[in-house]
Amino acid sequence: MKSLDQESESVPQFLFPLFWEYNPESISLRQHAHLVMARVMEWGNWRAMRWLGRAYSKQGLVSFLRGRGRKGPPS
Repeated sequence: MKSLDQESESVPQFLFPLFWEYNPESISLRQHAHLVMARVMEWGNWRAMRWLGRAYSKQGLVSFLRGRGRKGPPS
């Protein structure tokens, strides 16, 4: 199955409110993957989380959560 980041390089318009201090049209799903993942996971609703699961591979999401996705010090 083709992931969304291969079909489209930009954030969908329904997610623009999550990127209030950025120009959402200039955010690349590939170049800014960690920003997109962090914002959607922190502020997104169920629709946004479902989109995230389609936009990025499971491996990519797990890697993000294991690394930069931590809020506190690693245990």
